[in-house]
Amino acid sequence: MTSSAFDPDKDTICDVIRRWAETQPDAPVFVAENAAVLTFSGLLGAMEHVRDALWDRGLGRGDRVAMVVPSGPSLASLIFGTMCAAVPFPLKPDQTETEFEALFDRFDVRALIVEEGDAGPAVKAATGLRIPILKVRAANGGAGAIEMAGPDSGGEARRSTAVEGPGPSDDCMMVMTSGTTGNGKAVSSSHRRRLRSMQFTVTDFRLTPEDRYLLARPLYYAGGIGGLLYAPLSGGSVAFLPEFTPERVLRALRELRPTWYSAGPTVLRALHAYLSQHPGAADGSGLRFIRATSGALEPGIAEDLERHLSVPIIESYSTTEGGRIASNPLPPGRRKHGTVGLPIDCEVAIASPEGGFLAVGERGEIVVRGQRLADIFENQPENAAAAPSPFKDGWYHTGDEGFLDSDGYLTLTGRIKEVINRGGEKVSPADVDAALMAHEDVSEAATFPIPHRTLGEEVAAAVVLRPGSGLTQQKLTCFLLTRLAGFKVPRRFFFVDAIPKGENGKLQRYSLAEVFGVGDTSAPIRGPEESRKPTALEARLAEVWKRVLKLDRIGLNDDFFMLGGDSLQAVGLIIEIEQELKRTLPVACLFEAGTLAGMAELIESQAPSGCIVPIQPSGTKPPFFCVHGNGGETIGFYNLAKRLGTDQPFYGIQSVGWDGTAVPFTSSHDMAAHYVAAMREVQPKGPYYFGGYSFGGRIAIYMANILREAGEEIALLALLDPSNLAARSYVTFDQWLERNEALTKATRLYQTASFAYFRSRKAFDFVYERVRRVLLFSIWRLYRERPHALPKFMRRPDRANRLVRLEHGNLPHYDGDAVHFRAQFAPRSTSHSDKRESWRQVVKGSLEVVEVPGLHHEIIQEPYVAALAEELRNALDRASAEAEGSQHRLSDSGRKEMSG
Repeated sequence: MTSSAFDPDKDTICDVIRRWAETQPDAPVFVAENAAVLTFSGLLGAMEHVRDALWDRGLGRGDRVAMVVPSGPSLASLIFGTMCAAVPFPLKPDQTETEFEALFDRFDVRALIVEEGDAGPAVKAATGLRIPILKVRAANGGAGAIEMAGPDSGGEARRSTAVEGPGPSDDCMMVMTSGTTGNGKAVSSSHRRRLRSMQFTVTDFRLTPEDRYLLARPLYYAGGIGGLLYAPLSGGSVAFLPEFTPERVLRALRELRPTWYSAGPTVLRALHAYLSQHPGAADGSGLRFIRATSGALEPGIAEDLERHLSVPIIESYSTTEGGRIASNPLPPGRRKHGTVGLPIDCEVAIASPEGGFLAVGERGEIVVRGQRLADIFENQPENAAAAPSPFKDGWYHTGDEGFLDSDGYLTLTGRIKEVINRGGEKVSPADVDAALMAHEDVSEAATFPIPHRTLGEEVAAAVVLRPGSGLTQQKLTCFLLTRLAGFKVPRRFFFVDAIPKGENGKLQRYSLAEVFGVGDTSAPIRGPEESRKPTALEARLAEVWKRVLKLDRIGLNDDFFMLGGDSLQAVGLIIEIEQELKRTLPVACLFEAGTLAGMAELIESQAPSGCIVPIQPSGTKPPFFCVHGNGGETIGFYNLAKRLGTDQPFYGIQSVGWDGTAVPFTSSHDMAAHYVAAMREVQPKGPYYFGGYSFGGRIAIYMANILREAGEEIALLALLDPSNLAARSYVTFDQWLERNEALTKATRLYQTASFAYFRSRKAFDFVYERVRRVLLFSIWRLYRERPHALPKFMRRPDRANRLVRLEHGNLPHYDGDAVHFRAQFAPRSTSHSDKRESWRQVVKGSLEVVEVPGLHHEIIQEPYVAALAEELRNALDRASAEAEGSQHRLSDSGRKEMSG
């Protein structure tokens, strides 16, 4: 008999195990620590014994039999035996009598099986409901050998009319889901569906009788039951562990010799953290692969585990209802770390909240359809029977969020219900988890919501630090601000030794606020009291905080956002502090500092800011420098830097003057020279990789000429959708009609008036900006020549940049090469095409034009920034390869000259 020789349309699970017992009666099936091995013939004997005991009580097809027995080999034998007569329904023992009563009544339980001598809550609940109670005890013969004890007790059996075994279409089990929000559901599944799902798993993972599965999950949940079924159906064996700890798993790898193991991301992160501290602890294991289930696993962790264990990590996705939905293949198939692979015997799509289907790369709810999906979902008590079904129009709505890439690989991004609604801003905990895990001192992290009196929910995170780490909340906040938008950064961190999890090892985010004692919304959440008196600056800041937040008291360690502040109030607070202190502050400083004392410390220590912003300073590749747009700030580059990957250093170049002290530049050349000098402090010698977005593209041309004059090599000049004011920026009346008439179907008279208004408005803007430039630049020159402070209204770099754009009509020519990343969707009616094509007049070398989707302002924002990042990464890689080739050619030439 081969490992996949069963027919889901004809066989039951019991039939398959019976045939294996006939083919290889002495082969091991259950293995456990400090216990003899149970063979297939021993398992079959235990199964038939349980089946006969149930038939003797009149229990049969369709009857649900609850079993409250400790997880382990005995419960496994009991489950398989009950399958041969009725429907097993394993339940975790640590529940109250009231909880058992509700479960027994809600799911029409016909009998209860417990260990001999058990008189606990389940027995009391069954007795009160007059449900028959059967007893089981361990027997000789190996791990999982059992026998039914007697006499039994309880009420009269509700006899079934059927005494024959179940068929393929009958239910094979009732199982509880793990419930990531703490509310598990019960799901039934037929023999046919289970066998069909297992058939694909056995085939895809190439399971044989020589394989042994390591089971370290409780059998009360779907994950544990699924793992239990794989080995007997392939003729292999199961190695049982009573509970998961990294030490026990690694010992079991050496002593019980499993060939594969399956665990969720939380467990695998814990295993990764242990192996990082104990390299070599997995030496000598006989594993073939590890299957990562139930959620997203960070690519870095998957790669590290593969290195520690010397086996592939196969990321996959399963649900209780759908079984294995997607999986990466075993080598040599193509695996994509960070994804859960390709759909398995089912169709997967991404649904929008409105019910439609989303395109490649767009996030939404994962929906699935296929023959083996369960069509029974029994999870609601009677008073909630009207709750919507997860099955709609033939699709099972998983409640999980994700997206499909262009190759059909599925990526999970979290649970729909776990998304944190922070005052209307949606925060995916999985995104924040990934950013936290990117810090080298963080070994485990879990983001969760905490109640907030004005925002509804605020973002918090539990963090496990690596031993010896000195990471503080402020340092971690600064790190996250380079990877996340400010509203996504947690406002409360809980540094803990271990993150609390459910019995099944899964993270239950919505219970963490209660665990950490921050579940009260009736009052602001305050920080620890400080005994010292506030400094003069802290006292001044406290008065501003009181006014903005409308509170009578502010503590030194109180966090602005935890006191009830929101993003709009944050802007108002910064404006008031600027007026109070007569200096300019970036809004980001409030996210960075958080507390009153932290803000005062940041203000006191703040030196005039430089123009280089290390958005992503680490990585092995040559750094890329990107000049700001017209606004002067670099915060818009964070998504682009993140999309380029952690191995690509990325430095933003921001305008001088945001500190309120330095005077903004009024000359493109002076600005470019300053930026070149700052860039060379980070990278003293070429080849250089740099560019600019929008207005920054113009400055990048000046920078390129300065570097060329200095004899430096420019490997890549990237122009991110810049505009060239030397080109004709307006359209003629005939062109206006041609572009607008088809869109609006308006009359020629209306279009004439519209064009006249447009041209007059543009003419006014043209004159106004140039008059303003002449006046303001004259004042700037005057203040620079004399020892007077520049007025505050003139120190804003964004206003200065706007006028620098009008410095002169023509850009200087650049004799080198460049890549022009051009927004695909340009304003249709207001801009002449010459404005986009005129860069060929500026760049005299090779100009490669790469179109990227989105409008001008969209190409650096999600989701369009993904396409820009991919194209920019390709250009960087090509330029780097060419630069390295050039260096090699020069080296070879030099060696030849020396040898000659």
